[in-house]
Amino acid sequence: RALARQMSEVADSAELLALLCEAATALCRGHGAAVLRTTDRLEEAEIVSSVGIAHEIDNLRFALAGTMVQRAITAREVTMVEDAARSDGPQARVLADAQIGPLLLAPLIAHDRVLGALAVVRHSQSIPFTGREAQRLRVIADHAALAMWKEQLYEQAQAGDAAKGRFLATISHALRTPLTALT
Repeated sequence: RALARQMSEVADSAELLALLCEAATALCRGHGAAVLRTTDRLEEAEIVSSVGIAHEIDNLRFALAGTMVQRAITAREVTMVEDAARSDGPQARVLADAQIGPLLLAPLIAHDRVLGALAVVRHSQSIPFTGREAQRLRVIADHAALAMWKEQLYEQAQAGDAAKGRFLATISHALRTPLTALT
């Protein structure tokens, strides 16, 4: 409830995603968190918001094929990894360099559309996450998915409004020229 209240007070989408990262870090007892946005065809992902030690990998863009993120999205459930740096996948080296160990990944799904993933991480020498922390992340991920969905709808509405404005300006100009001649 407290998180929902905080979310309702934030209008900026970047600030909202940072708030969700902070909440995920605190409620799952992590050392950092990140929101990853996927492309429409689920070929790539990019970290769009991060806090704590996850900030080391901020703005990272990578192919999804063979990654833990892809496995979590395919399973459509929270995935726990005991030591992300030792995992088999193309991202293992980056995670090892960032001193990331245990990892929780929750897919961000809104209206049956995959938007990305929410990850909570701990330092490499930390204990693994618990099932209770995974349940908490699932709830936070639902909030994050809806926030990202609303952000996309807002961006589409703005693009539509801009297109309408350009159309009206063109039509106005096209009508004004012949009407001036007739007047």
